Amino acid sequence: MTRLRVAVVGSGVSGLTAAHILGRTHEVTLFERDERLGGHANTIGVRAADGREVALDTGFIVHNERTYPTLLRLFAELGIATQPSDMSFGVRCDGCGLEYAGARGMQGVVPHPGVLGRPRYLRMLGEVKRFHRHARAVLRDPAADSLTLDAFLRDGGYSRYFADHFMLPLTGAVWSSSPATIRDFPARYLIRFFANHGMLTVTNSPQWKTVAGGSRVDSQNEGDYLEPTILDDVKPGMTAHREEFFGPVLSVQSFEETEEAISLADHPVYGLAASVFTSDINKALKLAHAIEAGTVWVNQHGRPADFAPPAGGYKGSGFGKDWGRAGIEGYLRQKAIWFAQN
Repeated sequence: MTRLRVAVVGSGVSGLTAAHILGRTHEVTLFERDERLGGHANTIGVRAADGREVALDTGFIVHNERTYPTLLRLFAELGIATQPSDMSFGVRCDGCGLEYAGARGMQGVVPHPGVLGRPRYLRMLGEVKRFHRHARAVLRDPAADSLTLDAFLRDGGYSRYFADHFMLPLTGAVWSSSPATIRDFPARYLIRFFANHGMLTVTNSPQWKTVAGGSRVDSQNEGDYLEPTILDDVKPGMTAHREEFFGPVLSVQSFEETEEAISLADHPVYGLAASVFTSDINKALKLAHAIEAGTVWVNQHGRPADFAPPAGGYKGSGFGKDWGRAGIEGYLRQKAIWFAQN
């Protein structure tokens, strides 16, 4: 197979998955305009009233076994743990004082007796059931592809109260869109999402799950991995140049001459492994011989499948030549036996 140079634009779940799969056989460069990876999968720390930091997910990052079999296969491959969650939906209107929570049973739909005195709210609950039936009918109609959400609401004769206190908050929350923007969305696209996620019924919803710990690396405790980080313009003498980072951290340094690159690579006290990327084979051989590292890859990075060659570090990174012949010889006592030829 020809090794290609592939560009992946965007570091959401689709981009990261594509880069992960393509990176097995091709050289992949991931482009992301934001300062972090993950797209809408984003977990931030929020200080609770008691002073504890609570991990808050700012986007829709739940999944279930029925709808996300491919994602779960990727989680299993990467060893990512998940935990039970829910996908409840709540609305609070500061204008009229309405407050309710879906997927919480009657206690969420009728959080206090005063709600029963709101005729428009009770009528809205009836419209929700009608919406479910109407949505399933639209889903079966291929001619409805051009129907926008705004046209769907008009054709169904739904009240403005239903739109403002159920439909627009629901769709806007899922897609992080404003009420004005979400009205122009294709209705059939939205409805298909609702159907795939068990949201066109008030019963038989799937068990929702989320990634344990959220979509960030917990680096609060000593010894934990760091979050993915690129350190630019690193200078010799900086901690980022001298020390090993146990995490996805890339320190970027620039050079002009080959000898300067060798000096920068050999400056730290560690020399476990190195990679050289160049189209010049002579330059590749010169660097590979000169860099003080136990393993040097050329135009690739990562341990090869062949364990016959020795592997280990130089200087402060030496854990021994544990593979190949060099590793075996460390456990042997050699003896020379000579026989007379006559």
